[in-house]
Amino acid sequence: MAERLRLSIADLTIGFVSAFPRLAAKAEKFYAPFGSERRVDLRLTVECGNLPRVRPEARLFDAVSPHRWRLAREDGHYVFEVFDTRSPHARFQVARADPGWSTVEVHTRPVGLVRGKPAWSLARLMQPLGQLLLIQHLSQGRGVLLHGLGVIDRGRGLVFIGASGAGKSTLANLYAETAPEATVLNDEHIAVVKRGERFWVFSTPWPGAHFRVHAGGAPIHRIYVLEHDKTNRRLAEHPARLCALLAQQMFLPFWSPEALAWALRLAEELVETIPTCRLGFVNDARIIEFLREEA
Repeated sequence: MAERLRLSIADLTIGFVSAFPRLAAKAEKFYAPFGSERRVDLRLTVECGNLPRVRPEARLFDAVSPHRWRLAREDGHYVFEVFDTRSPHARFQVARADPGWSTVEVHTRPVGLVRGKPAWSLARLMQPLGQLLLIQHLSQGRGVLLHGLGVIDRGRGLVFIGASGAGKSTLANLYAETAPEATVLNDEHIAVVKRGERFWVFSTPWPGAHFRVHAGGAPIHRIYVLEHDKTNRRLAEHPARLCALLAQQMFLPFWSPEALAWALRLAEELVETIPTCRLGFVNDARIIEFLREEA
């Protein structure tokens, strides 16, 4: 019997079909909340075994950190090759997407055996491939994947961005410990999606140090650029600078000049339409009330 699974992440629903069994892993608990019955936007067929040879017509992008992968074009299709981050960086996945990015054939090395058959892992399949497919989907006039923390507090979506160490996981833990009525969506990867004239924040299955995800979303009320400080305070900043700080935390589609330009324009639109500022904060529960005062 074919292995079937459907996940909805932000506004993208991915359907998985495979004649090979799936090997359960601890990391798969982050995907369970995203199970869905929605109509499939992107269908993935998963094969386990030897990887096909790639004869690219054009190299579109090479990445080496934090994941090693490259994207090429072959016979009108888009082909991702994913490599082990450990030396000697052997290939472990090849994914071939049709020109419209609606079907993807994934070939992956087995991660083990289930009932004597080669098995695949959802977590290994989806990171980075699932992230890259979500970035591509959102970049078609829909939204962007952000390195940030998403919170729903009193029905309002709050987005906190910042480089590693800025305090996203710290603030996520403060919300979880002192404001259990608030919902921490994700402390590392969040999706911002434009719906009509409003922007929404959604969770993804890829958490940071908070190690928890909540599949949900809400209209964005405010955007904050996080930084540790000696006091809780909002810091005004020039819109151009805020736009640059926001763009730095976007996972951008560098392989497509058109999609890249659209994503950067989206950063400008976000800063223009949603109240955005720098936020200095102290690592204690007072920051939650400080933020609620502004609501």
